[in-house]
Amino acid sequence: MKENMKFDNVEWPLHYNFGKWGVHEIINGMNMTDWREANILKYMFRYKHKRGLEDLQKAKWYLEKLIKDIQNENTKITNNSLINDFTKMEKEKEE
Repeated sequence: MKENMKFDNVEWPLHYNFGKWGVHEIINGMNMTDWREANILKYMFRYKHKRGLEDLQKAKWYLEKLIKDIQNENTKITNNSLINDFTKMEKEKEE
């Protein structure tokens, strides 16, 4: 926590700031730009200090969302590759 910093529910809430760093400092320090990853970290960071199990469930929801989105992105890549391979095979048959 920054020295001489008073806790403020808007700018410096207690449930995000304990130990050496606050969750926002960690997110910024890691250059984390994915909103799902940031929310996972945020809820994991604060669960003991704010809403307990509810925060863990929220972290889980964002993690499952991230996993699903990555699986969908991988599926799109795989499907596009299959389509490209099929198209290439069809063109080779025509020649």
